[in-house]
Amino acid sequence: MDNLVGIEDNWSKGVIAVKEQLDLIMIQLKELTQIVTAVRDRQDETDAKLEALAMDVHALRGDMTQVQQDLSEVKQDAAGFREEMQQFRKETRANFRKLEGHMSMWDHDPDNAIERIEQLESR
Repeated sequence: MDNLVGIEDNWSKGVIAVKEQLDLIMIQLKELTQIVTAVRDRQDETDAKLEALAMDVHALRGDMTQVQQDLSEVKQDAAGFREEMQQFRKETRANFRKLEGHMSMWDHDPDNAIERIEQLESR
């Protein structure tokens, strides 16, 4: 009988030890579950931020394309203005030469210049 009591005591101590280990395992499992949940939540946040960043990059590419198109148009306009400016310079130089010729005529022979003006006015 003593032998049975000893076995029962050992059995009870073993059960208690197993329960304690099981309780410890359950506590660790709960902590591990909380850590995994936190990591998963953090990953979801990171994924959302990455998606937003990808959308921003896409928008920036669109903006960059528009800026390049606008710049191309500005270059074309500048080339057109340059051509117009060159034509304006040519015309202005020609007009100044004509004016210089008329001024020279006036300086050398004002009577002749007045006579030509009167002829032009009488037409």
